[in-house]
Amino acid sequence: MFAKSKSFNATQLRDLDRIESVVEQMLKDGEALLQRPLLLQRLWENGLSHHNWAGLAPYQEWYNVSLAGCMQIPTELVDFLLYTAGT
Repeated sequence: MFAKSKSFNATQLRDLDRIESVVEQMLKDGEALLQRPLLLQRLWENGLSHHNWAGLAPYQEWYNVSLAGCMQIPTELVDFLLYTAGT
């Protein structure tokens, strides 16, 4: 999907293609994503947008080189998603 766009550089395309693959896997995971460890794993695979905010410092190894990815503390996001899912 993203590879067809000429507005992205090679690094961005690599990250966006990986994110697209993670989303496809998440759709296959279905209700298994209601398990916190799996949801955290998928978020790690997705990656975080590179940001200098100190709150994300413990998650530097999760950063994507490009700006693609989530911009929230991973554990907070996963806990929020699970809370809203009613688990």
